Amino acid sequence: MYVLRYVFISFVLFILIYTLASQFYSPLDPAYPLHPNPFPSDKPKPRLSLSTGNRFRIGIFSDLHYGEDEATFGPEQDRKSTDVIGKLLDFETPDFVIINGDFITGENTFLENSTKYVDQIVSPMVEKNYRWASTYGNHDTQYNLSREALFLEDSKYDLSYTRHSPKGVSGVTNYWLPIYRTPSPASYLSSSDRPVSILWFFDSLGGERFQRWGLGRWMPNYVPPSAVKWFLSERQKIEERWGVVPSLAFVHIPPTPFLRLQKKKMPSRGDKDVHFPGLNDDVPVANQGEGRWGEPDRAFVRALKSTKGLHSIYSGHDHGNSWCGTWDEKNKEEEDEAKKQNPFLCFVKHTGYGGYGSWNRGSRVVELQFGDEDIGSTMEVGTWIQMENGDVVQNVNLNATYGTDIYPIEDGED
Repeated sequence: MYVLRYVFISFVLFILIYTLASQFYSPLDPAYPLHPNPFPSDKPKPRLSLSTGNRFRIGIFSDLHYGEDEATFGPEQDRKSTDVIGKLLDFETPDFVIINGDFITGENTFLENSTKYVDQIVSPMVEKNYRWASTYGNHDTQYNLSREALFLEDSKYDLSYTRHSPKGVSGVTNYWLPIYRTPSPASYLSSSDRPVSILWFFDSLGGERFQRWGLGRWMPNYVPPSAVKWFLSERQKIEERWGVVPSLAFVHIPPTPFLRLQKKKMPSRGDKDVHFPGLNDDVPVANQGEGRWGEPDRAFVRALKSTKGLHSIYSGHDHGNSWCGTWDEKNKEEEDEAKKQNPFLCFVKHTGYGGYGSWNRGSRVVELQFGDEDIGSTMEVGTWIQMENGDVVQNVNLNATYGTDIYPIEDGED
């Protein structure tokens, strides 16, 4: 009897460990080549490049949450979200759009039409001819909605620059895009044609597995080790090819340093700080790995922190937060590095009329400014929140003095 019980328990533990491990550790593509041209030759796309004045403006839409309650308030809510997107595009005329997760409230949708909301979401970009790229959020994988199906619907558009994770990397939206100074030459392959910036995209997973019930249906809610391994590999190859390239990172669920910063600077709901203007109503931050033991995103955080040239990280998920802060933490090795600048930590802005909360809607806008070509690829970054009503708040410069500079206390709610 005891032997049978031991065998049974061992078998159950083996299945459990195997299931959990398979979520994170997939066989990586051994070649793992660096692709200066992110898109295959059969689907060529124009290069992302600077606009007049050596600028590149990014409009970020997040937490749209289409597809809630189709029988009652949902369709009108979605119409209002589409109107918001159109208005924000007209206000800002960005060079590029990023949809930073939670396209759809997948738990409210039906299998037969769950991905069709993508067509409604991107319709303002298609109509007005704006290019975009996406990360996916925790509500974008549910019983009737899969990330894979979402990607197929997203990427069918010529204007979509969303890429799929390489083989063996968990999650769908782990990829990078280069921004070049000019739209030509047509070839991405010239080693002398160095990008002025890199946009990194990460899939923080979360939600429920497609068409799964019972044990194992919940996905981990943080960037997994296989994606971290891919990131470190790509980062090294980029540096070997082009040197240190200034970069930005986009991920739906905020990494743990967002939580630690909030606890230190703005620990209570509604706290306002003249050094970090913005809405601070979601306390505590719902960070990656929330509800799990320890800090499961530690490897991802370490990789971000050690990335030379990484300027700032942008997350959504918390509809009631829209501030930018400084990542002040130093480890022992960094104490010897004079004035080492960690990446800035920025919440974006709840854009859609779906999802929780009644805060005013808007979009975080990020503008990259580069010097003349003979000066080099120094990158300055300004950011602000464009509100649905036309107001602009939280206009700040993310530079060496951010965190000590004083700004008007604005959150778009007054």
